[in-house]
Amino acid sequence: MTEKKKSPEDFFPECMRQQTILLTGILDVTKQIEVQSREQRVDLRVLAEERQVYIDRLKKCRAMIDTVLRDLPEDRRERRKKIISGRLPEEECTAEEKEMLALGKKSAAALRDTLALDREARARLTEECSNIQKRLRAARAHGRQKAIPGAVKGF
Repeated sequence: MTEKKKSPEDFFPECMRQQTILLTGILDVTKQIEVQSREQRVDLRVLAEERQVYIDRLKKCRAMIDTVLRDLPEDRRERRKKIISGRLPEEECTAEEKEMLALGKKSAAALRDTLALDREARARLTEECSNIQKRLRAARAHGRQKAIPGAVKGF
């Protein structure tokens, strides 16, 4: 007895599950980044690298989903896109589609939360960088004034 060959669309639910796992991982790392951005001493290299691994895997997952979508007839493609984004009304879904719709909604929420946390952390880090640059310029200016006896402040 031969096993039926799976179509690319058969992998769609697994791709959706994988996408949700990856987006949740990105959200978790972004939460850690946001928390660390409040600390006095910040070193985000390890977390940034960890998040990039998730992002690279997510890109591969999205490429697989896009390949499946591209090969579908237009009406099914549009339906799947609505499912992925969590915008298809649940009452219009089959049982399998309901699972994918829930994953689409969870993925969309994780992405939305990640973007919000990322904006907060970036704003905080940008402000801190600006403050450090101001202190550095002030220290340099103060150092030059000390180095030149009789120098007039501001020149």
